[in-house]
Amino acid sequence: MREIFLTGSSLLAAVIAFLAVVNYGVTLLAARAQAAQQFIIYEPLAGARSPHVRYAFPFFSAAFAIALAFAQRPLRGFLAGGYVVAQLFGLALSTGAVLSLRNLKSSECAQGQVRYAAMYQSLQQSAYLFGFAIFAAIVALLSQSIEFLGGVLWLGATSAGYFRRARSLTRQAERS
Repeated sequence: MREIFLTGSSLLAAVIAFLAVVNYGVTLLAARAQAAQQFIIYEPLAGARSPHVRYAFPFFSAAFAIALAFAQRPLRGFLAGGYVVAQLFGLALSTGAVLSLRNLKSSECAQGQVRYAAMYQSLQQSAYLFGFAIFAAIVALLSQSIEFLGGVLWLGATSAGYFRRARSLTRQAERS
């Protein structure tokens, strides 16, 4: 696998594109599973577009990562390889969401409803990504992997973005 990051620019670009498509599909499955259950209500995000459009935004970063797949060796491994690591963590997160939300189809699983505010949704996503970034950092240190170190950058930056969104939503709520 590591050879892909070191020598195969075209193969690395194909892996990035493949993971972006798979992540998009699994994320849409999670959205469908969420819509099919009645116990957890997610407050709509301000200015949110349809799930199909919102979940397609990562294709922009995938296009950037594909371009980085053709960069020089250390940069390719750090940024493009790091993007692959982040996509694998994202795939794990989305798969877990699909499986857990599908369980909530049954009325035997829960009673009542919980409504998650948009601020909490952003904080939760930030926390998950921060946890994955810590794990990637530990793997990077133990394996001396520049790809996992790049994954820390992608995951940490995305986590920080969700945290900033949550803080912004909190300030908006306090003004209201």
